[in-house]
Amino acid sequence: LTKPVDEAPREVDMHSDPSAVNEDKFAYFALWLPLVDVTRSNGCLYMIPGSQKLFTYPHVNGVDWPYAQLAKSLRKYAVDLPMKAGDLVIFSGKTLHGSYTNLSKEPRPVVGCGLVHPDTEMVYHYYDKENNLVKTYDVEPLFYFRGDYSEPVGRHPLRGSFTYTPPVITEKVVKQFYAENAGKSNSLLNLIRRLGVNI
Repeated sequence: LTKPVDEAPREVDMHSDPSAVNEDKFAYFALWLPLVDVTRSNGCLYMIPGSQKLFTYPHVNGVDWPYAQLAKSLRKYAVDLPMKAGDLVIFSGKTLHGSYTNLSKEPRPVVGCGLVHPDTEMVYHYYDKENNLVKTYDVEPLFYFRGDYSEPVGRHPLRGSFTYTPPVITEKVVKQFYAENAGKSNSLLNLIRRLGVNI
């Protein structure tokens, strides 16, 4: 995931990763490992601690994150993660995260990948926009390396389907969630500080 030197702003907007496992039974994790020192000035990662417990609805591949209107208010809960080359952060794929624009004069290379247990039930959520329907197919891990996200009819078994209706989450809900979980968030921030990350 190389963030090049570019005159045009290239901040990666706040998002969660597309759901790729049967979330009733399994979880998936993201790994982010910079190959150079990263700070806010050259595009370090930021994340919203605890957001994976608030935004639990499946993030369907190819569909915009449905809560973009909350991004500004969520940023107040963001934690920057400046890291040394070779440091590693592992986080839930459902955790909201993004990265800053590279304002330096050098490219910012990062190794990014997903982590799942070998026994994990991998799935692909295909969005049928015409019918507002999400069709869930059983797939193998290599499915996501092929880059073909058309509907895999006849190529993979259909697990089921559901109407695409993300729950309504308002700024009030976000504020209430973080007010009720302030102690947990503070514990996480203190842990990050003890690990030597400046926030």
